Amino acid sequence: MSTKASSACLIYEGPANDLHKVIENFYHKFVVSGVKNVVVIILTNDGLEEVLPRLRDVLLNNIALGIKIYMFSYDEADKVRAELVRVLSKDSIGHVYVYSLNKPSLLPEICVIVRNYGVGCEVVE
Repeated sequence: MSTKASSACLIYEGPANDLHKVIENFYHKFVVSGVKNVVVIILTNDGLEEVLPRLRDVLLNNIALGIKIYMFSYDEADKVRAELVRVLSKDSIGHVYVYSLNKPSLLPEICVIVRNYGVGCEVVE
């Protein structure tokens, strides 16, 4: 995992119950590769009361890593697209990692948006 910039973006699409292991796995990859700032975009229909406990440990144990988290429901796809464009144009994102458990998903469209900004997009499972 190499990045051109000190920031990376993780887009997670799926239920909250898998979120902790995905975030924790990526946190370790980001630290090893020298990423200093992470933008996490979560797309789920689970409420904040389901998502926050799964993020708590990773956030509290890794305060030194700048983490921005955005959460959207599935019916807010337009907001996800807009936030992704804003993040790509404002932050120095070196790479975007997309983790999706949904079929169909926004995954193909997300990768097109990311690549239009000249940023690498990796779909992970």
